[in-house]
Amino acid sequence: MTPKSIKYKACKNCKFIYKDKSQCPLCKSSQSSNIWRGVIFVFDHSKSQITKKLGINDNGRFALKVK
Repeated sequence: MTPKSIKYKACKNCKFIYKDKSQCPLCKSSQSSNIWRGVIFVFDHSKSQITKKLGINDNGRFALKVK
C-alpha cells in the first residue's frame, strides 16, 4: 500500500503554498497553480528584510516562483 501523496498549490496572487483547497486561505484568490519553484518559510515577516523585498506581508510558507 502506497502512502497518499499530498498535493500542494501555490496562489498566483500572493504565492502562499497550501494543500488542496478551492481558494487561497490567505488572500481568498481562486487562481492557483501546481507548478511552482522554491520555498521560503516566514516566521516573523515584520523583522525580515527578504520578505520586504519579496512583498510578503504575512507569516507562512511561500513559493518563490509560480507559473
